[in-house]
Amino acid sequence: MALSDYITAAILSKELGVASATATSILKETGGGEKVGNTTFYNREAVRNVLVERNSTLLTFLGYQAPMQAPVASKENADV
Repeated sequence: MALSDYITAAILSKELGVASATATSILKETGGGEKVGNTTFYNREAVRNVLVERNSTLLTFLGYQAPMQAPVASKENADV
């Protein structure tokens, strides 16, 4: 995996515009990360999954679905 596949609490806090405590809480739900020196790196995909799970009601209300919940295109449900 590339370094861009990982995220830290400071980066997540800045990207989401949330307090560092909130970012840390989100990251703890990923199941842990890799500690290098004083910094812990978390898998971005795991973070995305946690955020989708935490916000599933909002995403449903807005008409969005998580990628793993998106319907599979078939002839029966395809728009013609």
